[in-house]
Amino acid sequence: MPPDSIDTRKDPPGKAKDFKFRPFKHPVMLHGEALDEVGDVPHLSKRLNLVLQHLAARGQTSVVKGCSGPNHGWRRSPLGGNGGMQFYLWWAPDGSPPTAEMGERQGRIWARAARHHDNHDPLSIGSEGEYYPAKQTDFTDDFLGSPDTDEQRKFVQDASPIRAVKGHPGSGKTTALWKAVEARSGERVLYVSWSSELVGLAEERLSAFAPSDVNVYGLDFSRLLGVILGRDIPRISYEDSCAAFDEALARSQVSPAEMGAWSSRRDALYAETRAILLGRAVPGENSDWITADGGGKLARLTDLEYIRQRGGDGASESAASAMLTIAERLERRSAALLLEAFPELAAAAEAAEILRSERLPSALAGLDRVAVDEVQDMTLAETAAIVELCLAVEKQSGRAPHLLIAGDEGQTVRPSGFEWAALKRFIANRIAPAVEFTLDETLRSPQKIAEVEERASELYVKLGLDKDKRPAGQRNIPGGDSVDAQLFYVNAPNEDEASELLGRLGEIPDLAVTTPERGVADWLPDNLKDAVLTPAVVKGLEYQTVCVLEPGRTLKRLFDEMDADASKLPAEMRRVAIDGLRVALSRATENLAFIDVGADESVREKSQKLLGDSPVRSPEELLDYLQSMDMDAESAVLQRMTEAREMMDSSPGRAWQLALQAVNRLGASGAPYAIADATLRTDAHTTLLRIAAKILVEGTPLRVERGDVSARANDS
Repeated sequence: MPPDSIDTRKDPPGKAKDFKFRPFKHPVMLHGEALDEVGDVPHLSKRLNLVLQHLAARGQTSVVKGCSGPNHGWRRSPLGGNGGMQFYLWWAPDGSPPTAEMGERQGRIWARAARHHDNHDPLSIGSEGEYYPAKQTDFTDDFLGSPDTDEQRKFVQDASPIRAVKGHPGSGKTTALWKAVEARSGERVLYVSWSSELVGLAEERLSAFAPSDVNVYGLDFSRLLGVILGRDIPRISYEDSCAAFDEALARSQVSPAEMGAWSSRRDALYAETRAILLGRAVPGENSDWITADGGGKLARLTDLEYIRQRGGDGASESAASAMLTIAERLERRSAALLLEAFPELAAAAEAAEILRSERLPSALAGLDRVAVDEVQDMTLAETAAIVELCLAVEKQSGRAPHLLIAGDEGQTVRPSGFEWAALKRFIANRIAPAVEFTLDETLRSPQKIAEVEERASELYVKLGLDKDKRPAGQRNIPGGDSVDAQLFYVNAPNEDEASELLGRLGEIPDLAVTTPERGVADWLPDNLKDAVLTPAVVKGLEYQTVCVLEPGRTLKRLFDEMDADASKLPAEMRRVAIDGLRVALSRATENLAFIDVGADESVREKSQKLLGDSPVRSPEELLDYLQSMDMDAESAVLQRMTEAREMMDSSPGRAWQLALQAVNRLGASGAPYAIADATLRTDAHTTLLRIAAKILVEGTPLRVERGDVSARANDS
């Protein structure tokens, strides 16, 4: 269908004063002292706005600390200031000790004061009459000082029916997407992302701040495909997908000579297969079908189309020819295993076919808006299913839903072959042109960490990616000015000492150990494997401290592979690896450490060059600094609860560990040094039970004993 025959309406924003809203799930009661303290400091006022929004939507913030002594029960969320975490919002939920005189529990949050870090004078709750009940419009007008950037506002207010917003890590893409939904009323909205955690956050946020007549249907991409196809779609991790692909290769019996340059680079072959051969195949346009026994099928580029796209463009003629030989053998001898390796691609192609035949599930009928977040995680084949959904809605209702897209092509965590230009061309050819917005400000990263991100972005050039294959707009990232970050470089002498260091780091709240690789290191003991977070797990989250494990080893491997490839093979896997490194290090809001293990001079040089001017520390020096940061027992419990909830879907094993740590830190009820806050104790046990229920229903993760889960759940 030509685009000019598709009804795409303008998308003007409404007027917030005309909207009606649902009551906050966590009503925020705001004391005047909180405003008085920060009113004359714009960046503190903006940060206060963000913190209050998180409290209203989620009942918590991503970083929260407790108090002891006479201030027992108060919670503190950082506001930044003066190059560090100098100011904190003091708040307490209904049911905590400070709110004992405020009547029956109604789920309220009492935001009492913004105080300097050193101010621990006793703080009373005051009287209810001293508080103002915050409402949704307070966060968008001048009452609190809007934290939005000019580019975010332009995206929200623009009336173009199809809009794309892109930007660096922490630049506010997701927030802009949410606020564009919140600025319209009377709509049925589908919110889609590969990340189930992000979908959950979006639903929390939009239920609090979108008009009450906006109905948001949040689905991660696998669940969306399941709704279209009427069956569950198998979920497979990046590591398991690679393992299934390796088995398919083994059964295909392609000789090393036939594989050519791919023979020694199975990771590059996997990336080429997923991102290009399969990932760019759109049923009915440029593809053939791979059919397995039992009827399953998978779309792939035709041989001519693959050569057109890849011959001489990122792959040598011999590599492209070998790829087609491998594809033919896989199709003939390992089709079923290939479907096991890429179930999401098979489902996306089938879903596109079904939607083109005008079989639109009732659950997706009548959509007014489709919002797609982290679009760079999707191949073109997967995005085609979203486009076909929009067209199917248009055929049924006579008007296409508005389409909002957010992403950063420098944050892919699996090979997707994502390119903004290719996506925009596809959407323009099928629906209408998209208007693009770029967010250049980094709202999360302090300047020192932003500079490390900038140096990581330079790797796209240094590691040989052609200009048209590099993620666009990844350079010159400005950092925030409210926090002075700390950078550390550690070279643990051996794997045993590194394991001991990681075990002790795991006891520090609001700290993540990340790896730039798709899987964790083989030398890690089993009890630490879930504690090291891959890019796919950690993306979208933030931590006060991030420790990146063995970045030097990753960098050395990438440079060695570039030299060995000598431009014979496409650089798709190198791009994903650089993206993974950027994701792994850009989660930090205050402290960033690189930890190499037994690194020689060449490995150390690569890590230190990326990290920049930072002192070399011993493991003990790093621990001493991090353990000296202000974190009492209540703060530790609060932080572990927050992290456990964030990890529940992507890494249930790690979530279980964190929930256990939170409950264990409570102490036995009534014991002399136990945490007495009844609300906090209830929340910690409730978090543990939620994760236990998920594990017992959906299956036990590796390194977690089902019997232990049942026993601890019964104890709670």
